[in-house]
Amino acid sequence: MSEKKYLCDQCNEPFGNPQALKFHKENKHFICGICGAKFNAFSAINQHKEMKHPKNG
Repeated sequence: MSEKKYLCDQCNEPFGNPQALKFHKENKHFICGICGAKFNAFSAINQHKEMKHPKNG
C-alpha cells in the first residue's frame, strides 16, 4: 500500500500523488445547505453564509 503524503489544506484528506490532490481541490465539494451554491473551500462557504444568509448562519 502506497503512502498518502499529499494532504488537502481544506479538509486534511490524504492523497497518494499531487495530481489527485489537485483534482480534489478543483472540485467544488462544499455545498451551501440553504441555496445549493458550491465552493471549493470551507472558508469560502462560511463567508458566503455570512454575507448571503446572515440570519440562517
